[in-house]
Amino acid sequence: IDPEALSHVYQNREEVQSMLVNAIARDRKKMYEERLKEGEMKEKRQIARTMLAGDMAISDIAAITALWEEDIRKIT
Repeated sequence: IDPEALSHVYQNREEVQSMLVNAIARDRKKMYEERLKEGEMKEKRQIARTMLAGDMAISDIAAITALWEEDIRKIT
């Protein structure tokens, strides 16, 4: 068995493991950010729904929630 060949394989294995760990960490962060954004949008839609129930103007709701007027109309 060639020690140099084993050394190369071992380094490649460490590199692969490191790449996998980094990829998993990156994916977890992306999933967390996506879920956070989804939660924020859900909360904004709920606030808009409450404002609509209070007969607030769609343009005012859009200004307050930063939702598009088209999206607010879809809530109704």
